[in-house]
Amino acid sequence: MRSLSVTSHNKSLKKIPATELIASELKIALGTPVWEVIRTRYANDVPVAHEHVFFPTDLIGTIRPEDLDASLYDLLGKRGIHFAHADQRLDAINADETIANFLNIPVGHAVIKMHVTAYMENGTPFNTGVSYYQTQAFKLVQTVYGN
Repeated sequence: MRSLSVTSHNKSLKKIPATELIASELKIALGTPVWEVIRTRYANDVPVAHEHVFFPTDLIGTIRPEDLDASLYDLLGKRGIHFAHADQRLDAINADETIANFLNIPVGHAVIKMHVTAYMENGTPFNTGVSYYQTQAFKLVQTVYGN
């Protein structure tokens, strides 16, 4: 099996005050500093996901621009912040002009919009935001259990 070469493009990293929505999702005070990360993830030079996510600065520390080239969850794991579970909501939508440009697809093309809030083992949220996935690159695999 051929391995994927994953890279990031269109990167933006800013420290901003948490809005009401971000503060609510991360269970922090309104205006608390958060990292805003915007990037487009590529697999084998094809854009597959566009991310707009937030991390509380006091919990995770510094993120450097070069950190956006790799998995942020791997970086956080090295700092003792381990992913335990996430709440996710998936919606099928049509790409607007902005998302279409980032993913190199036609305006109106179907994409998966995923809102996620990720939690550490102690229940503390450490990441929230939205990602948009190309449908050609998106596969959902689930195991569903009965009562």
